Formats: sequence, C-alpha cells, structure tokens
Amino acid sequence: YGSYQGGMHARKEWNMEQKDDQPRLSVFTEAKLSSELLALDGKELQPLFSVETKRTIKELILSDGSKVELALDFGIIRGRGKEERIQEVEIELIEGSIIELVGLASHLAEKWNLVPEKRSKFSRGLDLVGLKSSELESAVVKLDDEMPASLGAAKMLVNQTNQLLKCVEEGSWSGCNEEWLHHFRVRLRQLR
Repeated sequence: YGSYQGGMHARKEWNMEQKDDQPRLSVFTEAKLSSELLALDGKELQPLFSVETKRTIKELILSDGSKVELALDFGIIRGRGKEERIQEVEIELIEGSIIELVGLASHLAEKWNLVPEKRSKFSRGLDLVGLKSSELESAVVKLDDEMPASLGAAKMLVNQTNQLLKCVEEGSWSGCNEEWLHHFRVRLRQLR
C-alpha cells in the first residue's frame, strides 16, 4: 500500500497501456513484479469490487516552479450489493518541492473544507466487501545530513499532523493526551 502521513500518500504506481479492458498481468513485466504475481497471468480472475471514476485532471505550476497534477475524482465503488461514493481531490507532485505541495493542499483543505482520506480506492473497496485492508501505520520520520532543514521540518510537521488526525478520526485521545497536545503546539510554534 505504501505509506500515509498527514493526508499524503506515498506509493508506487504502475500504468501500462493495453489494447482492451481485459486484465493481463503480463503487461507489468517491465515493472519487475514478483514471479508469484506473474504466475497468475492467464488464470481466470474474479472481480471483488468495481471502481468507476470520472477524473478531471489539470497540471499546475506553483509559485516556485514546482509541477503538480490536480485531479478531481467523482464516482462509485461497488461490491457485494453495496456502494460507496467517491468524491476526491488528489494532488500529485510531478517535480519540485513537497513543501509547495503541502501548502497547496492546506489552502484547498481550508477553502473547501476538505478532509484527508487515508484509504486508497482499493482499500475502500476491500473494506466495502468485508475484506479488512491493512492498517496504514504512520511512518517514522527519517532525516539525513544532506536534507534541507525546510524539508526536514515539513516532514516532522506532516508526521505530527498525521498523529493528530489519527486521534480525531478514531475519536480516541489515548495517544494524544494533554501533554502530547501541548508538545505538538510547542513544536508547531518552533517551526515558524
């Protein structure tokens, strides 16, 4: 699944063109997928759920020259007689600064009252049909001596925000007690 922090996903994505809409795992040989997955090629696959999405894409150049792709997704996930609506805004960093992407995401979230969705459409589909998707653990912030201080600060802020969002989403403040919240506010002020 990749990783999730503060409303941002980081995961690998393979896109391969096909002649028709029939699933063929052999098109992914260049992506170096495991031999176990490729061994399924040619076998009859049964859908667990379907995802129907209408996507509108716009490429944006941010103030520092960073290039992002803004996507609006509207659709539905269907499986086992159940449905879940999709209404998402996705922002993908094509090249440039993650800090600018975070700024854009924050601006859009505030202006349009958006909330992060930590589950991918795939995970949501698994949940819909009763197959529990893996919990996405918040990643440990990894810093190195070569990393610019601004990027390290942004990573730490995203990590702390992710912890706060997790407490809010779960309605449980056990991991976000008063002392933790105080330290979060202090660290946030120090980033100014």
